[in-house]
Amino acid sequence: MSTVNKVIITTIIIVVIVLGGWWLLSSLSGNSNESSNGTNGQNDTNNLTEDPEIVETITYSGTEFTPATATIQTGETVEIVNESTNVLYFASDQHPTHQDNSELNVGDIQPGSSATLTITAPGTWGYHDHYNASAGGEIIVE
Repeated sequence: MSTVNKVIITTIIIVVIVLGGWWLLSSLSGNSNESSNGTNGQNDTNNLTEDPEIVETITYSGTEFTPATATIQTGETVEIVNESTNVLYFASDQHPTHQDNSELNVGDIQPGSSATLTITAPGTWGYHDHYNASAGGEIIVE
């Protein structure tokens, strides 16, 4: 086998490995962000239990969340209702990285729609509208 053929075969193998790795990584991250409501690649429910009991409802007016502070028990479900005329991007603090509690990272909620989330980590968790970061609140999980 000539040197040119070896280089071509080696290049093809490297390309296949790189593309396969990229596909695998995008498949893994894509599975956790598949959307059931056609929004920002986020689930409208971040916990796949069937029909969870909603213990708290937080509404968004476009400028503020009501109630601004909600208290729930670990593992309970909260409904987020977007009563504004704009898309709400519900996300965990800190803006813009949203890394305080990923369970709060719901993503886009269309006007007139809602989403649910179940929080399993105890603590006080801040949240905000990513598109209007001055609008926020907190959920206390006991």
